[in-house]
Amino acid sequence: MNLRVVIINGTGASGKDTFVMYCGEHGSVYNLSTIDRVKEAAKVLGWRGDEHDKSPEARHFLSDIKDSWVRFNNGSFTDVTYRVARILADPIEELEGDIPVFFIHAREPEEIQKLKRHYGDIAVTLIVKGRDSGEGQTNHADLNVDNYPYAYEVDNSGTLEELNEKARIFMQEILNV
Repeated sequence: MNLRVVIINGTGASGKDTFVMYCGEHGSVYNLSTIDRVKEAAKVLGWRGDEHDKSPEARHFLSDIKDSWVRFNNGSFTDVTYRVARILADPIEELEGDIPVFFIHAREPEEIQKLKRHYGDIAVTLIVKGRDSGEGQTNHADLNVDNYPYAYEVDNSGTLEELNEKARIFMQEILNV
């Protein structure tokens, strides 16, 4: 089966999930993150996942948990690649001939590189740049967002309609490669 993997990054509130949502209007999209399971674990420890938990302290908490998991057993990489494999082995919905595009959110340059190496030629890297420059970020994952040579960059400083058009063009480009 043909597929594409987009390793996506950007500062908090840059519009990554909105961009992926718009990409889903133009193809079969799965939206995964290397921090999904970290958030589940953090909830056990008192993280609520609401607006309060988007504070710099909460973001640092999530980053620290992920760092520990990566050091312990390369957990975030193993988890997200396993989830991609499971979806491909047993798709929930019929893709009707569409090439599935997996968007995998990853922050740290080392994690991005692991995913890029693992998926090889079917993977591309993308950064979404929003109006927010990332000021006020306190953890290394947020601070190092720009420290990777991304293949694609999406400027999300315009309207939602403009972002949707950028998503359409992006999907067309990566699916015709």
